[in-house]
Amino acid sequence: MKDMFNTEALVIVYIVIGIFTFGHCYNQYPDEEPGEFGGYKYVINNGPGTKSIVSIAASACWPFYWSVQLQEKK
Repeated sequence: MKDMFNTEALVIVYIVIGIFTFGHCYNQYPDEEPGEFGGYKYVINNGPGTKSIVSIAASACWPFYWSVQLQEKK
């Protein structure tokens, strides 16, 4: 029974940190991304759908997301 409680606690912590990571990633993801192809410049507009998909992926793998965030050079 004690092992079951620890497993449940770890799952709850993982989900809570995943929710926090979702919000952080959603707000950090750019609304627009400039690019260039064949000498032509363009802009990609990232709407709520794109930002949500990226944030869901980041929140599911939050240890990797925070590893990158903490080691990012500014």
